[in-house]
Amino acid sequence: MYYSKTQYIQPNRPSSLKQTIKYPGPLDYRADFSVLAYFQAFTINSPNFIVTLTAYLCRNQQATMAVTDKIVARLIKAGKVYKTGDTTITALEATTVDLKAGELTLIIGPSGSGKTTLLSLFGCVIYPSYGEVWIDGLKVNDQQEKKLAKIRLEKIGFVFQKFNLIAPLTALENVMMPLQLQGIKTKEAVKRATDALVKVGMGDRLKNLANDLSGGQQQRVAIARALVTNPEMILCDEPTASLDIKSVAVVMNELRQLAKLGKAVAVVTHDTRLRPFADRTIYVMDGSVTDTPVEEEIPLH
Repeated sequence: MYYSKTQYIQPNRPSSLKQTIKYPGPLDYRADFSVLAYFQAFTINSPNFIVTLTAYLCRNQQATMAVTDKIVARLIKAGKVYKTGDTTITALEATTVDLKAGELTLIIGPSGSGKTTLLSLFGCVIYPSYGEVWIDGLKVNDQQEKKLAKIRLEKIGFVFQKFNLIAPLTALENVMMPLQLQGIKTKEAVKRATDALVKVGMGDRLKNLANDLSGGQQQRVAIARALVTNPEMILCDEPTASLDIKSVAVVMNELRQLAKLGKAVAVVTHDTRLRPFADRTIYVMDGSVTDTPVEEEIPLH
């Protein structure tokens, strides 16, 4: 499926679902996301599938289609317990949940609720105590640490609350780091890192040291570092906790755009104000995961 200056989108679907859509405006893919917004308005609904046409900016001036129902990561009755002597602590009870391409999932819960444990399972940082973890069709339980490190490097981008930028390095050098770990040649790494920084609006800060950037700017550099390897999934642990309200909106809009471009984005937070940015919200309380909002109450004594 494609769309260029002379062609229409023609979904290769059953005849009852075929349709031709022509974008009415100028085809300047470098200008803004108007093409993206236009095609997202067209959604085909069927008992068999739901597919959203997503035209997005790319170098060869073609538009592609993101099928937003692809499951990138899945937990199946997975949980995590820790044992200290005779004491057993349940960090996360048996949980079944998916992360899908093209979707920003908000994971809300108070401190100690188990939301970071949930994110750590999706991020292949820890093994489940029971149940199964699947990443892009691969069962994580069966993999060795070396394989998990490769999965984290190639398939998952991480964004942290404290940015975790390396202070002596410039923004460009920080974003190049994952590519260098992959063995990408310097010339290609510079090009890809520059593109990633431009994508998050930091193209004019390539040579700035991390400490010379504001909190919001540092987090956008961290997002660029997370997406530079083109992972299918981006996991964010309290990415807005250290930011002012204006920077929060900028960062969340950047993450939402990444989801619109086909990434599976998960954001752990305790801030319920972020819900309008999400396609789906799940709640974690005392190690339990639910789609139903949970309000924490302080008991009276």
